[in-house]
Amino acid sequence: MNFSRNKVWIVPLLALVSYPLWQPPVAGFLAPRQSTVVLQEQKSRDDDRVLHLYKVSMSQSTGDTLEIELAADSVATGDSDSSDYHFSGVDCRIYDEFGKATEVSGGEALFATDKKLITIVDDVIVISSDGTHRLSTDALRYFTHYKVAKTATPVHITSQDFEVFGNSMMYNLRTGFFRVGGNVVFEM
Repeated sequence: MNFSRNKVWIVPLLALVSYPLWQPPVAGFLAPRQSTVVLQEQKSRDDDRVLHLYKVSMSQSTGDTLEIELAADSVATGDSDSSDYHFSGVDCRIYDEFGKATEVSGGEALFATDKKLITIVDDVIVISSDGTHRLSTDALRYFTHYKVAKTATPVHITSQDFEVFGNSMMYNLRTGFFRVGGNVVFEM
């Protein structure tokens, strides 16, 4: 056997043997920036979430059409049987078919992926795509498949020309249909 003829096998052997030396700097270089991953070894009784991410940006699109951009201070997944995501410090942009963004912000959100439902709570503020209307409420549900936003909590809508108070609201982003219900007060 003539080993001097083909010495190419030495390169993979050297890479394998020197792995403990080059692995930490390469792993640090290839790690994503601006996100911190915290894996919990043991589940606590109060919190069964298994993955936490901080300073997160997410988007949803169909083909080339951007539908939702969501930024959050943190996101936590549910346990292994759950497909839910729990967000804190939420800023969201929901785009219509013309690419105009409606801005939504709130303290916390729950995204149930199996139901295609985002529920935002804690001082929810919605600003229309043209910036002329502002809605505030305690909780808002957005059905991503139907592009419908609903709330069953008191709602306050302000504009340059009017104010509307009500106990519930429904808005269809596809059709533009808007409904406020329950003890509605309209002020001009």
